[in-house]
Amino acid sequence: MITQLLGFAGVERRLVATPGPDFAVVVSKAISSRRAGLATSLGVGVGQSYSSVSESDLHPSPGRRGSELRSTSAAGAPGCMCGRADNDRLWRCARRWSRVTLGRVGAMISSNQERPQLSRELTGKELLRWYWLKDELADFARSLGLRTGGGKQVLALRLAAALDGVPFAEPVSKRSGSARQLSGPLAASTVIPRGQRCSQVVRAWFVEQVGQPFGFDGEMRAFFAKTDGTQTLQDALDCYYATRGQGQKAIDPQFEYNRFTRAWHEEHPDSSREELLDAWRDYRCCPVDERGRI
Repeated sequence: MITQLLGFAGVERRLVATPGPDFAVVVSKAISSRRAGLATSLGVGVGQSYSSVSESDLHPSPGRRGSELRSTSAAGAPGCMCGRADNDRLWRCARRWSRVTLGRVGAMISSNQERPQLSRELTGKELLRWYWLKDELADFARSLGLRTGGGKQVLALRLAAALDGVPFAEPVSKRSGSARQLSGPLAASTVIPRGQRCSQVVRAWFVEQVGQPFGFDGEMRAFFAKTDGTQTLQDALDCYYATRGQGQKAIDPQFEYNRFTRAWHEEHPDSSREELLDAWRDYRCCPVDERGRI
């Protein structure tokens, strides 16, 4: 018996020390880059940890559950019946956590790149490859002594030009800051002055006419942007009714999160908000030329 046990132990030691497929994958990734090797190691560790949690541990037998309930009741919680439901929730959480973690590791390995820090050494091309929050771009622009006004796309292009040392043509404003604005009371015959903004005063009038909810969507913003002082609010109201019921409207490119959300729900109609946010984090961690734009 002892001889057989020692022989088995010797064979087991050799098997444990023998490189397996996980070792081969980690080494192959580590050769390409240190980051990819670390990410692969993390993925292997998570996978092994997940496989070690057996379903039998999370779904105990009826006898075991009965003993657990009896011990819980004896401890001062009579009638506690939370074993099966809690284990079901724990099992679902474990599966989701493993799937999300492995998915992020996979995204890290596939991209094999990491978003750089915002600095003067960055090129304009590299800046435009990555997703940035507008606040990040604004702070970086301040550090370079640049303007921070305009939308996110304009700000990114301004920074890219500054990093590359080339001039940047600022977009020409189509609206005069001193243009007269409607202040009320308003009527359908009220003439819309040139340069009228989509203000709260105008919105309140539209709510009175069409009810809630009302918002200045792309069609209505385009209408007010093209006014030349000859249109009336009745013309604007006619434009509103004429542009309803046209199906799903396109989302402007600068609203990338909204575009991603729509595309995600179309592809995964039964997904949860948590899964959407996890997918969005993975999406924005990859450079544009690897993930593409929605």
